Amino acid sequence: MGFKDRGWIKEGYKADINVVDLKNLRIRATVANPSRYCGGVQYLLINGRLVIDDGKYNGTLAGEILKKSTP
Repeated sequence: MGFKDRGWIKEGYKADINVVDLKNLRIRATVANPSRYCGGVQYLLINGRLVIDDGKYNGTLAGEILKKSTP
């Protein structure tokens, strides 16, 4: 895709990291409510910023729109 700051967990790169408790993983999304988070997600970092902390969403909006780079 041509991204130069992704694909590795190292300084200066944007990392998405998910820590999941597999024994408590639950799919909560439905057709009527597709935006619900899964149960069992303990920690979630998006672009290196903590979004879910100890199973609770903290209000951080860390995502961004990605566009394919042209050579």
